Amino acid sequence: MQQLGYKVYFDPQIKVYHHHRPTLKGFLNQHYMYGRAYYLVRQKWQDMYCVYPHRIRRAKDVLKAGNFIAALLYQPFTTSQQVSSLKTRLGLIPLVFMAELVWKGGMVMQACRDSKIKG
Repeated sequence: MQQLGYKVYFDPQIKVYHHHRPTLKGFLNQHYMYGRAYYLVRQKWQDMYCVYPHRIRRAKDVLKAGNFIAALLYQPFTTSQQVSSLKTRLGLIPLVFMAELVWKGGMVMQACRDSKIKG
């Protein structure tokens, strides 16, 4: 927005309330939709940072694609380190893995839909 000449203001009084999904199915569907939206935003604004490469042209792109896949395995463990209770940590690992899987699945499915529409 600033690049377009608009001013950005910060007001610490503004609060954001998040609607937490009460079921696992709802939670996973929310993350699937986040993945689809992530893909669409990154297609529209390709200069924005992205967790996957838009094209494979350099070694860096290959590494980024590898990390996109490898993160499914390490992200649940790094995220679980943020809680102190071992019991909570062990319960969090499969949940984060599922959330990562459906989030990335949403990106892949949206990419497939876009390729069918354009192709």
